[in-house]
Amino acid sequence: MFTKALVLSPALLLGFLLTVCGHALAEGNSGVKALARIVEQSERLTYQASGVYIRPSGMLAFDLEHDGLSERIIEKGVVIKHIVTTPQLKAIVFPTLNKRILEEGRLNYRPLHHLNQHLERGLESYQLLLSEEPSQLAGKAVQRLSVIAKTPDKYSYVYWVDLQTGLILRTDTVNEQGALIERKVFTSFTLNETGSLPLITSQPFTDEWQRLQFTKKLVSQFKLGWLPPGFELFLIESIEGLAAENCERLVLSDGFALIEIYSCKNEQSATLRVGRSLDALHIVKRKIAGQVLSVAARLPYEVINKVIENIKVKAYD
Repeated sequence: MFTKALVLSPALLLGFLLTVCGHALAEGNSGVKALARIVEQSERLTYQASGVYIRPSGMLAFDLEHDGLSERIIEKGVVIKHIVTTPQLKAIVFPTLNKRILEEGRLNYRPLHHLNQHLERGLESYQLLLSEEPSQLAGKAVQRLSVIAKTPDKYSYVYWVDLQTGLILRTDTVNEQGALIERKVFTSFTLNETGSLPLITSQPFTDEWQRLQFTKKLVSQFKLGWLPPGFELFLIESIEGLAAENCERLVLSDGFALIEIYSCKNEQSATLRVGRSLDALHIVKRKIAGQVLSVAARLPYEVINKVIENIKVKAYD
């Protein structure tokens, strides 16, 4: 399944996805309308699911409990992460690590939501295609929404969406060579009543929480010398917290994918990411002017490496 291939042109990649999907794909407003519908339905979903990650480094089974703002990820019967996301903050608990993180003011990124909000820009770099006929997945009628990169420096995605609920049952990530590099698929799911999963934010935030405050900035101390086609600077944030002394975060966007650039004096906190890195996600580090830079994105490694190699410190007169 996961084998190297010749680099495919966008046209050949489209042909590959047509073969994988097994049905004709419709262009035009159908994909745009489907995207808006999926985003809207996802806001109301409350469910329990079992699934598996499939990628070159191996397979990982998991269980998931999702209730509006709250989500728990379970592996081998143990809760490894509990997340609550609101417009103002994101609270993350890692019970097995005895770690709690409270992020205030940070941009919370959800790929399809981001694309739906920045559709005009996103369609400059991606093509939205919808399968004309539904098919079956795990006994459910599904329709596939494909987000296909127009250039080989980005990944393409195929989302298998339950027609009844709008829940994404399977997500395939296809690299610039046309090879499947990551798959997340639900093997079963059950819809629940809203409010079945407790919010960890109902607990008081004490000193046990690692607090990180993200504040928007107008100017960065770094100059970006090269960006992949379609990407531009989206956001600059300063980060204050116990483990984030003198840190900065730059977010680049092409309307769908993000590139995150962190700079910190403390190498340990340079990424400010806690969790498992999957095969589609690459993180590259570099030291420059007493700072540790960390660039993270779901893009080909060569692209991320070129971005970080061309970052310079701004010179001021």
